[in-house]
Amino acid sequence: MAAARDRHATATRTGPAPPAGSAPGRPTPARGHPPPPATGRRVASRRCPVVPPPPPRRATQQPKGSTVTLEVSRGNQFRMPDLTGTRYSDVAAALQRAGWRAPPDQLTRHDVKTPDISRVDQVTQQSVPAGQAVSRDTRVDVGVNVFSLLP
Repeated sequence: MAAARDRHATATRTGPAPPAGSAPGRPTPARGHPPPPATGRRVASRRCPVVPPPPPRRATQQPKGSTVTLEVSRGNQFRMPDLTGTRYSDVAAALQRAGWRAPPDQLTRHDVKTPDISRVDQVTQQSVPAGQAVSRDTRVDVGVNVFSLLP
């Protein structure tokens, strides 16, 4: 037992000493590279304003002196997706992916008659136009095709 204790007590580290503040047993990062991410530690987060992505454009540079308009959201809005052609059963999921956070009873539907049986259960109308920024808890009404031979 005493020999084992002496062995541990006399073990020494070879090589340069780790930088101050680094964790023992973790490799030190190479000069000029960021340290590896810490694991198992919680980082305090703060809700930051959300800026919806701009519509895709081919050119990203603007001429010097041109006016650039930014749309900044406080995080309580989302951009309404285009729901036309979507099956009614998929509408709530599509809205939630876009940022809609209203309870399910805020999604309503009304019937739109169609003689085309292949378009039954597809959305043809929506109360909020696609692309419009609206509150996350806004009520959404969609017109859904139902089969009818009568107008």
